[in-house]
Amino acid sequence: MNVTVEESRLRELIKEAVREVIHEEEFALFLSRIQEVSDEEQQEIDETHGEPGEKKAALSMDIEV
Repeated sequence: MNVTVEESRLRELIKEAVREVIHEEEFALFLSRIQEVSDEEQQEIDETHGEPGEKKAALSMDIEV
C-alpha cells in the first residue's frame, strides 16, 4: 500500500504533530509544578477569601441604548 503526499503537506503535518507534542509536554510540566493544597489549607483560603462564586460585582450599571 502506497500513500502519496505532497512534500509541503507532509511538512505541515509534521509541524502540527510536533506542536501538539510540545503543547502536551508544556501542559504536563505546568501541572507537575502546581503544589497540592491540604484540606486544612483550602478551608483557611475559603474562610479568608470566600467560596468561589460568592463574590459580588464591584460596580454594576444599567445603560439605555
